[in-house]
Order: sequence, then structure tokens, then C-alpha cells
Amino acid sequence: MNEGHVDYDALSDRYADPAATIIPSGPARTGEDAAAAGREFAVAEYGSVEAMQQEIRRGRPRIGAEPARAATTRTVRATLSDREWEAFEQLRAQRGARQAELVREAVHFYLVEHRAAS
Repeated sequence: MNEGHVDYDALSDRYADPAATIIPSGPARTGEDAAAAGREFAVAEYGSVEAMQQEIRRGRPRIGAEPARAATTRTVRATLSDREWEAFEQLRAQRGARQAELVREAVHFYLVEHRAAS
């Protein structure tokens, strides 16, 4: 590790290893001390209080506000016959998947096939 740089992936691997011995780096922080340390860490990770507050907002979005993800995702609606619906629900139950997961997968397969054919 470079001085001042923590390799979080290596730490995660070490802490996830059940055979690893974890040595405390100091006394456990509690109360206001823990809260201050957490704030300090969060600000360091986001770069500023403003950037952190922009990312960590409370409450639901304002009515009419465009969600940030709208630029990268879209919603597709479709109507299925009773027969298709029953088959779809049976597949969903067998796979233990959500409807949206199956629809995304189906669209992906269709697009891959279409590109190969054209």
C-alpha cells in the first residue's frame, strides 16, 4: 500500500477470510466520536460536503422531477395474451426471477439475435 492509500479490496478480502486474524487498530469509537469519524470519512470519499450532500439526499424525489437514471434507462410496456402470461409467470416462478429481469433478458436475447441476422 502507498502511504495515505488504503487498498479496500485487499482489506475486504482479508476480512472475508474466516481464517484471518483481525487485530483492532485502536479502541472502538462510539457516540459523537464515531459520528465525527464517519462524517470525516464520507467527506474524504466524496471530496466535499456539497458533493456528499448531492449524492445522499433524504426523502422521495419531488413530484415532476426527472429521476437521474432516466437518461440511461427507459420503461417498456407490453400486453400479453392469457396463454403467454401464464407461461411467463410459470417461467418467472421456476427461475425465481422478477418480471423486469426476465423482460430485460428477453429483449437482450432478441437484440443479439436481430444484430446477428441483419
